[in-house]
Formats: sequence, structure tokens, C-alpha cells
Amino acid sequence: MNVSKLFLSILSAVIFSFIDALFFLIGEQHLQNIFENNFAFIDQNIAELITGGISAALSILLFNIVKHYINKHYQIYEYSFIDAIGIIIGTSIVIGFYILFKQL
Repeated sequence: MNVSKLFLSILSAVIFSFIDALFFLIGEQHLQNIFENNFAFIDQNIAELITGGISAALSILLFNIVKHYINKHYQIYEYSFIDAIGIIIGTSIVIGFYILFKQL
């Protein structure tokens, strides 16, 4: 395996993870409250499903834009295990920054 292609492949998955985690940390709780408070038929579980779907859809949309840019300029591997590793790395980084930010 080419190391630079592997690095770029993992980096693209890390970027997806950043986007998804930031949507979760920044907006999901607020959006869930809006759904729960303004629609009588929406309980906490439904609000979580709706916001999770919206977050995933926006993350995938933005990730595809980033991945298209990377693919246009560089070659990357398209393996799901590489994506999984990148997502775990990205999520871990966001958790680390969240813990540091929370302590301030």
C-alpha cells in the first residue's frame, strides 16, 4: 500500500468524523428541544432519530464534497476498514478536544 494514499484515505474519514461529531456536539440537543417542544406527537426518541438522521445526512453531504475534492487532486483507497479507522481516530480527537474545552 502506498503510504500517502493510505494517509489521505484515513484523513478523508477523519474529516467526516469531525463533521459528524461537531454537528452532534453543536446542534443536535438544541434541535431535539425544538422538535420536542413544538410538536406534540414527537417524544425524545423520535426527536433523537430525526436529529440523528439530519446530522448523518448533512455529514455525508459535506463529506462527499470534501472527498470529491480530494479524489480530484489525489488518489485515495476506497476501503471500508480504512474509513472505519479514520472515523474512530476522528471521533477520538473530537472527544479529546471536547474534554479539554469542558475543563476550561
